[in-house]
Amino acid sequence: MRFNEVRARIERAVSELPRKQRLAFVQRKFHGVDYDTIGQSLGCSAETARAHVFQALRKIRLALGSDGLV
Repeated sequence: MRFNEVRARIERAVSELPRKQRLAFVQRKFHGVDYDTIGQSLGCSAETARAHVFQALRKIRLALGSDGLV
């Protein structure tokens, strides 16, 4: 599988996440934002922000695993 195909599958998996999970994931994994700040931006606690990131990672892994990428 080529790099562009893998990237497209990752982008699709991220785009299909529920809004708060997607926003929390992007802030944490792409921008390195701390959970307190993510929570403030989403109107939730740091622990809830952490849960959003965790659930997003789980869903992305499941989506990519079904394509043989994980």
